[in-house]
Amino acid sequence: MARSQAEYPSVILLRWQNLRADDVAEVIVATVTRYHAELHSGVAITVSERATRVRKLPLGPVKNW
Repeated sequence: MARSQAEYPSVILLRWQNLRADDVAEVIVATVTRYHAELHSGVAITVSERATRVRKLPLGPVKNW
């Protein structure tokens, strides 16, 4: 997404270890419910056990390492 400077679609990335399928569904539903408006405007959301990070699209430039 960063490389192509995509402005859509929104994406939710789960960075969470050992979640059962029903727990994954619960996290996704809670995230979509909480960030409904942001998801319609184009964002990348990363959800982990500790925090949720929301970044507006397009993402910043790709760094060449």
